[in-house]
Amino acid sequence: TVPPSYQLLTTQWRMHAVVAGWSSATFYDGLVQTHPSAAARLLSDKESVKATELTRSPIIGISVAPSAQELTLKGGLERRGRGGELTNEAEVAAVVGHAATLIRSGVDPADIVVISPYTAQVALIERALANAAVRQPQLEPLQSDEGSSEEVTSLCGLGQVDVATVDSYQGREAE
Repeated sequence: TVPPSYQLLTTQWRMHAVVAGWSSATFYDGLVQTHPSAAARLLSDKESVKATELTRSPIIGISVAPSAQELTLKGGLERRGRGGELTNEAEVAAVVGHAATLIRSGVDPADIVVISPYTAQVALIERALANAAVRQPQLEPLQSDEGSSEEVTSLCGLGQVDVATVDSYQGREAE
């Protein structure tokens, strides 16, 4: 009998248990567990990050559902280019807004990663982040849950947010 050429790693050290739990259940029959050092880790645990509803949640959803008018007039929000590539402007706007909110909360732009399955969408997001950094270099500070605010936050860092395809990011990690 030939032994299998792989071994399932049963402990993951990167993701919050809520995020990892879905992956474990969906792809690994629940066999992958989260190490206690990562199980409850949140962005708000970082010293430089303000505790807000966003930074105290391990996962959020942002709706980019098309309106009835967009469905009727445009057939939805996704666009297919001449070469068949897919892009979605609503997703791009949501990414830029979310990244800006994270930066305003004190998250280092180098700790933010945006992952998309489509190369054309990656390029569109990169351009939008760079343009937003130039158009809105500063925004008013975000209030923390404790009600305190700090100086005006620079959004020049939006251009430093890493954007990659699923395949190109595999094996790397970020906050």
